[in-house]
Amino acid sequence: MSHGHAAGPGAEDCQISMLWNWNTVGACFLSETWFVRTEGMMVVSCVGAMLLTATLELCRRGGREFDNLLASQIRQSVLSTAVERSNRRVVTMRASLLQQFLRSLLHAITFAVAYIVMLLAMYFNGYILISIFLGAGLGKFLTDWLVVQVVMGEDAKMGCTGATGVQETTVCCS
Repeated sequence: MSHGHAAGPGAEDCQISMLWNWNTVGACFLSETWFVRTEGMMVVSCVGAMLLTATLELCRRGGREFDNLLASQIRQSVLSTAVERSNRRVVTMRASLLQQFLRSLLHAITFAVAYIVMLLAMYFNGYILISIFLGAGLGKFLTDWLVVQVVMGEDAKMGCTGATGVQETTVCCS
């Protein structure tokens, strides 16, 4: 299936297939300007898809880290202004307008990267799909190392306070 807009003799057409394929030279991704003319360009495209997917994991980690930073700052602010700590109270605080804007911006960037990865996957190109899977694994390996805290001492009941790491599965555009 060709969706190229050939301008004349010798013009190149994009090979776009909505079925599983292993197209290399002649393949197009996302636009006519991403036209693969050589095997080397396909390798660069695969590396780019892998790095884009790893970047998606980095964006997700950045969003979680920013949320944790804000929660810690709010917690410290409340505790530093508390007069009496003996009475148990629950204080509800919200992020400031700027903090919420930055949270939303990080989410929008993450959403955009996830959407581009999804669009790349929709070309059903085996090389690009394998690159996306490898990028997801690489991104997880580099950005979400499992950390377990174990409490030692007299006050420790079972000793394990839990693991930190991504508990969510990948869902479309989340």
